[in-house]
Amino acid sequence: MTLSAIIAELVSAAASGGGVEALAAALERAAAPGYLGFFTSQEPAGFRPFLTSAARERLGEDGSAALSRSLSETLADLGVKGSAASPPRGEALSIELPQHAVTARCYPVWEGEAVVGGVVASVEYEWSSLAPLVDCLRVLLSRSALEAQMRAHERALVFLNDIYRSNIERQEAEAALGVEITLSKLAELFHFDAAALALPESEGWIMLHWLSTDCPPHFAEEVRQQTLMALERDQGAVPSSVRHVMLWQHRPPPAAQTPESYFIHTLQFDRQGKRPGMLGLFSAAADILTTDEMRLLVLLTPGLAIAFRNSQLLFALERQAKIDEMTGLYNYRTFRALLGREFTRLERYGEPLSLLLLDIDYFKKVNDTYGHQTGDAVLRALASLLLDTKRGVDAVARYGGEEFVMILPDTDLDGAALLAERVRNQVAAQPILPDRSVTVSIGVASFTASDRGPEDELIHRADMALYRAKQSGRNRVELARQ
Repeated sequence: MTLSAIIAELVSAAASGGGVEALAAALERAAAPGYLGFFTSQEPAGFRPFLTSAARERLGEDGSAALSRSLSETLADLGVKGSAASPPRGEALSIELPQHAVTARCYPVWEGEAVVGGVVASVEYEWSSLAPLVDCLRVLLSRSALEAQMRAHERALVFLNDIYRSNIERQEAEAALGVEITLSKLAELFHFDAAALALPESEGWIMLHWLSTDCPPHFAEEVRQQTLMALERDQGAVPSSVRHVMLWQHRPPPAAQTPESYFIHTLQFDRQGKRPGMLGLFSAAADILTTDEMRLLVLLTPGLAIAFRNSQLLFALERQAKIDEMTGLYNYRTFRALLGREFTRLERYGEPLSLLLLDIDYFKKVNDTYGHQTGDAVLRALASLLLDTKRGVDAVARYGGEEFVMILPDTDLDGAALLAERVRNQVAAQPILPDRSVTVSIGVASFTASDRGPEDELIHRADMALYRAKQSGRNRVELARQ
């Protein structure tokens, strides 16, 4: 085929809107024997190869990969060094891979001072006629890149609008749900297995992990460690305080035990860029994102930063409304809301529900002897122990003063009594004070499907059991009488 016919084929392919792939197919149909393919600039991933099927068959998988690596490195190095250190415009670069019996030449495609691609052919190819073809390819590649960028912008707008609508429809939901919605939408777009979102807080960081259901523990731990390492690199020090929130999405678990690839991206929340956030995407596959997906993610970044920042502000408001500032546990108001939710489950499914009501023994004497700061430290130490002891479905709250409460779903009176004894023994064994033990008295109450009564009745039973524990000498567990 003549050069003018080749150029006509390329122009027709570009007009079809098929992008770079259409150009590659057109060149493969039209070019003379010896033509191997071309490369296009695909920042930030380097250069993307479009080798002909004949070239791939001739070189084999290893030879094709070696040629792609060599040309990508050569073109990238040429672009970094600039035209001053490169061969004169119009001259080809020699590529030799003796181990694969490959000798080829690459004709760089320049746009200004940047290398945007290259045409590759064997040494037998007639290079004197390639200059018009390279110029035509440069124009068409620029046009294809512009069209791809426009398509990416359109996809970004559709995606952000979808996130906005989804979150508005759930505006009364918790902040964690808003983040999960956004990460779930991202997973549908980019097909990753896990994500980690690190957002700066006044006292440290909040780390939100989105993991596929039943994600292997090693996979989840690798996600956490890689995100912490990225924070360390970005901030110059290991974060002093990281608060974790786990988010789960119902998807098949990854087969791999650890991520094979990941992409960590910085999220700027303000123009100053102070303490930016970080989004990490992790995959069990070798390649997590294509070049086009990377570009799309970059376009989405400002909108994602706004969405995550709004969720972070909502997190802060929720924390103030739901969390006891002293201990970090749920406050009384949240406890009542959670208990109401569990009563609904009890009535619907008939599963038992138990309550532990704990009181620190002689706490007033602790304050009088050691001071209120030590008393506060005792409260925080007990809160931490309760959080470490509870199961994932349990909830722990500060009931008031030196009293704490644990909600135990799907737990009968015997199971709750066992947990209460374990808590009592662990508290007594902790060296919280320098010269004396801290002990607790615990009242245990339980409701089953046969019980009829309001939430206050369950609380009253636990309170009466706690009273008997106090009256019977403290540092003991008492069960509610039916």
